[in-house]
Amino acid sequence: MNKTTFTWIAALLLVGCSGEGLDSDTNGDTTTDGTTATTGETTTTTGETTTTTGETTTTTGDTTTTTGEPTTTTTGEPTTTTTGEPTTTTGDTTTTTGEPPVVPMLLTVRDLFTSDLIVGAEIEADSSTYFSDEEGKVKFSLPVDNTYTIIATEPGYLDLHLHYTVADVGRNGPMQLLSEETKDLISNALGIPVDPQKAIVQINVTERVGKTYPELAGATVTLSSNYDIALASDTSNPLMVTPGTTTLENSAGNIYFINVEPGPLTVTVEPPMGDLSGCSWALAATPFEDWEPLATAGVLNTASVICE
Repeated sequence: MNKTTFTWIAALLLVGCSGEGLDSDTNGDTTTDGTTATTGETTTTTGETTTTTGETTTTTGDTTTTTGEPTTTTTGEPTTTTTGEPTTTTGDTTTTTGEPPVVPMLLTVRDLFTSDLIVGAEIEADSSTYFSDEEGKVKFSLPVDNTYTIIATEPGYLDLHLHYTVADVGRNGPMQLLSEETKDLISNALGIPVDPQKAIVQINVTERVGKTYPELAGATVTLSSNYDIALASDTSNPLMVTPGTTTLENSAGNIYFINVEPGPLTVTVEPPMGDLSGCSWALAATPFEDWEPLATAGVLNTASVICE
């Protein structure tokens, strides 16, 4: 009788003396007072012997042995190896073995002028379709290290094309739609008709402060494409905008360019004087020259910039 066999017999005798038997948990793992075995998601099927391994912890007496890597014992000729799909969540990023990591997106669809919630808006992202719920919210995930155009449609509103870059964090914020009524109101007030063959471009400028992104005042936005007029968000104006290319205090950090030539956008942003060193596309810290979102005619095209 070898030492291992003697140890198992001694353990079983101790169990019998204490009056405790075998207990099985809901996962089918069997536990005793002498030995604890935990199996992972990997199964190897062999010709004559089947060994199930994973991260296994074996406790015998006072000795604990942990095998961190899967171990395969083969008797005969191995035939099948099956692995599970463990999921790891680190911060805002979820990684699934065999698939690219993804980040969560939580968008709240609102009217750009009134901030009213929009329920039932159709959202298209990464070839999937979603609808905003009774709180105007829509949730989904996007693979990291890529750029996307998220499209929102709702009757009575211009289509919205949200151009977005994804690094290792998601987005939790508004998705604001411009109504046909508001577009016509501003157009008539400024005396500038909106050309359906041209694009409207919104550039939103924020500042990175820890894990928050407040609106940034005093940033000047330049667009290389031809356009008719630029408007800055302005809460002091009844129209909520005023002509200009510099973001204003106590207002959203938005600059709107009206009747932009469709095509790739070349954008630069000069931050206000202070501690900020520069600006880039959000949230992947992508230099402006490395990505040119596409301005589409007849829709509101929007993209975000972060200064830090």
